[in-house]
Amino acid sequence: MDDEKKRVGTIEVETPEQHRWLAALHESAHLVALWYRLNLVGRAVLVGDGGGLSTGLAHAATFGRALFFAAGEQGERLAAKCRPPGTAPDPAPPGELSANASVAAREWFHTADVSDLRDDDLPVRAWAVRGPDPERWAFRYHRVRRTALALVLRHRDDVLELAARLYETGEVSTAAYFEEEGVTIITESGKRRRVRAPNP
Repeated sequence: MDDEKKRVGTIEVETPEQHRWLAALHESAHLVALWYRLNLVGRAVLVGDGGGLSTGLAHAATFGRALFFAAGEQGERLAAKCRPPGTAPDPAPPGELSANASVAAREWFHTADVSDLRDDDLPVRAWAVRGPDPERWAFRYHRVRRTALALVLRHRDDVLELAARLYETGEVSTAAYFEEEGVTIITESGKRRRVRAPNP
């Protein structure tokens, strides 16, 4: 298999659309973990080289951090059954956002700490070996991955909707998405709070 191809489950990722869709699913699964499990809002962007970046971990606990990182890979599994929503927009230059990215996304992207970017599995493994019983690291590792998969599957519709928006626009925010769904978001401290939407 050459460098341009990536195998995910039973599909081979070759086209720009497939690469963008895979990245969108991955980042959207991170955001769903932030929202449903960690009670945090977040933002994700796609970068011109086919990658992505998401944020929102400032207040996460150790297990929550591992779950956040494990969710991305689990989100990629949806690519086997859910195809990209259309033709990918023209890619941005490598390492840059698309030309139509919002000012807020550009400001966030250029101030984000990307020094921590690496294989998402490293924080999961680090969490697993730091437990009170290091000999049970494999159990802890598989536990967080199973929990992440269950979370992604339970909130599959949200992962897919966020991924479709990210695929089409190159950026997405959980605050904006869930406000549209009738949830009021208060984000002064980075936390979210559900408030009953007013009746129309």
